[in-house]
Amino acid sequence: MSISRVYIDIEYDYKWNIIEFAAVEVKNEQIKSILHRFVLPQKHMLWYTHEKYAKYSNCIPRHVIKEQGIKLSQLQDEFKIFLNEIVSTKIIIKGHGADVDEPTLKQKFPFLSTKDLVYMQVNLPPWKERKYGVYHIATHYMKQFSRIMPCLCENHSLPFKFSDKINHSRISKNFYGFHCALFDSIELAFYEQYLPLYQCDECFKSVFDSNFLVFEYV
Repeated sequence: MSISRVYIDIEYDYKWNIIEFAAVEVKNEQIKSILHRFVLPQKHMLWYTHEKYAKYSNCIPRHVIKEQGIKLSQLQDEFKIFLNEIVSTKIIIKGHGADVDEPTLKQKFPFLSTKDLVYMQVNLPPWKERKYGVYHIATHYMKQFSRIMPCLCENHSLPFKFSDKINHSRISKNFYGFHCALFDSIELAFYEQYLPLYQCDECFKSVFDSNFLVFEYV
């Protein structure tokens, strides 16, 4: 049996309108396909509100969404095509949190109710542990140095909004710099070890090698 694991991450505004979406197909310890899109404001949303949450959640400048963004209906069509093109006997949809669980995904993408898919949650550790995880550190540096993945750090170039609230979560997220649906999806695959660190990005690996940074799973 051939199995494809599709790791999904979505960034929303406060009303659960999609700002950024990513789906990464991992099979045989390799990234087979990627869908990454920014989404324009939906009809009932003002640009100001959409821009505000894009800025403070993802550090995405207005011009990135304006120039690269697509309509939600286009995203729904592209995600359907993305899944239909996967050649595997079993497809497992994987995400972290209620924003990417089965009911939410089916509400955002109604066509999923007609497909025979398996849904499983990735249970990442709490931030006080995650911030030391090799998968998390690797993803952080990937965001900074990757030049061959489809989402470049220039798409998240606004300053991160620091919080006065001090706890493990805020400290870790402040260091992390910004959310990116694409790289956060890849982090899930790293965490579950279905995708070996660095295999998908030789440019990123060279940065680690030049800095004598070597990580191994324990």
